[in-house]
Parts: sequence; C-alpha cells; structure tokens
Amino acid sequence: MKNTPTDSDSKLLTQLTGRGVTATHLRDGDHVIKLFHAAVPAAVAHREAAIVRTVSAAGVRTPAVHEVFTHNGAPAIRFERCPGTSLLDCLLGDTTQVSAHAQRFAAAHVKLHAMKADDLPDLAAMLGTAIAQSAGRVSTSADGQGKRFPPGPHWLDAQILNRQETEPIQEAVNVERISGTDTICHNDFQPANLLIDAHETWILNWLNAARGAALADVAQTSLLLRFAPLTVQHRERLPKKWLDIEELRRQFHDEYLQTYYRLAPFSTRELAAWIKVRAMAWPASFPQPYCDEDQPWGDIQFE
Repeated sequence: MKNTPTDSDSKLLTQLTGRGVTATHLRDGDHVIKLFHAAVPAAVAHREAAIVRTVSAAGVRTPAVHEVFTHNGAPAIRFERCPGTSLLDCLLGDTTQVSAHAQRFAAAHVKLHAMKADDLPDLAAMLGTAIAQSAGRVSTSADGQGKRFPPGPHWLDAQILNRQETEPIQEAVNVERISGTDTICHNDFQPANLLIDAHETWILNWLNAARGAALADVAQTSLLLRFAPLTVQHRERLPKKWLDIEELRRQFHDEYLQTYYRLAPFSTRELAAWIKVRAMAWPASFPQPYCDEDQPWGDIQFE
C-alpha cells in the first residue's frame, strides 16, 4: 500500500460514477478512483485515506483504501469497489419508497453513532473555528452597506454580529463539555454518501469526519437534507409528478428524524441548540437555512 502520492501508470480513466465539489469518482475495474480536482492539495487525499482507515478499523462499513497516488498531476485515492447504488439515486429512481429509504438512512446513522474512534479531529474545535470565521464574514445589504454576520437562519442574522455573541448558543449545548467525545461523526451524512444493495450499506466520503456529539451530526444532517443544494442532474431525474422537490425533501427529512428518535431517543432541546450552532457554521456558498427559532427541525412531532 502506497503512503505517498506517486504518478500512476494506470490507463486513462473514462467511466464516470460521480462528480462532487472536490473530486470526481471514476470506475477502474474492481476499484473506484476518487480523483480530486487539480487545485486540491495532496494532503487532503492523505487525510481522507487516514480517516477511512480509522473508521474502518472501528467497524464502519466503508470501501477499503488501496492506495493514494497522483493521476495527471492530481491527487487520487484508489478504493475497493463495492456493489450497490447510492441512496440518493435509489430515492430519485423510486419516489414511492421515500419512507423506507429514510428509515434505512436513519438506522445507518444510529449504527454509526454507536461506534467510537479517538484518532479523529475534534468536532467541537472544528465548529469553534468555523463559527469564528463565519462571524467575520461581510454581507452587503440592498443599500450597499456591509453588515457583519455569520451565515445562518434569519433569527441569527440580526442577533449574532460577532464572535462574543455566539457564546450563549455554544453554552446551550455545552460545547466545552463534549470536547473530546469520541463518537464517530460523519459531518456530511446525506443520501449521496450512502451506497446500498439488498443487504448492505456502505458509507462514503469521509473527508469531513470528526469525533464529537452524535446530535451535532444529526443536526448537520437535518440542515443538509432541508437546505443543501441539489445538482441540476439530480433535479432533472425527478419524476414529473414531483413538481416540488422541497416536498420530497421534507418527507425524507421528517421520516429520518422521527426514525432516529425512535431508535435512539434524544433531547429535542439539545437538538434545537445544535441546529443553531451548525447553522452558524453553514457554508456561505449554500442557500441559507430558514428555521423557526423554537422548533428549527420543522413541524415534526416527536413521540
């Protein structure tokens, strides 16, 4: 197994299996190549490979890493090719199975959160850095005047104007207390990152993984399911009867949270606080979350 990138002599890869923000996935016989964009540093490929090995050793089902190398000057990881289809493709291919897919998705997340790994980045520290950075961003209002605020729900934009004012919300979930928690958090747990067949589920794309509080990971998934952008290609695949993709997203999101709650009951007050924290660290390039302050997960009733 290679530990440093080297020029690959493999044939030109042409069979595309997926394209993401940082990388393209290509099929190469019994392997899948994650080919990062040329501007991505080689250290990023090394970091993800190391994380995959860590979570795999902890018991997570994920494609094994075979090597880290370079292809035409770009960093790449060669993974084991696993059978199955992405859960997002399954969902878009058969929208009559929204509830079943959401339940399987939630069960996989609960199972992941039962696993521990101490050799991962600390999520509390990552969030502290992201929130501090977001508090310094400048948004230009309609009148051309700059206003400092982090990206987040409408009720945060008016209130959280600097780093110091974020601390009451961080205290609500006692971020310092959970620092050092070793629950595996994927940090990008969404249907596109699960590969399923009739029997197995594999979790993909571990670049953002960390150790931390399970509900912090649930909060991030809640925001991703409701607000993360969907590609044009995926929108075009929706059956014509699904004229409003937001309805499909809402159904999947609500079934996910309700199923997670049934399998692993949690404090709704703590989830609400974590959603606020995660919204404050939300990527500026994504559509901004718009949530109710008291019930930021929507209209779900937990029983």
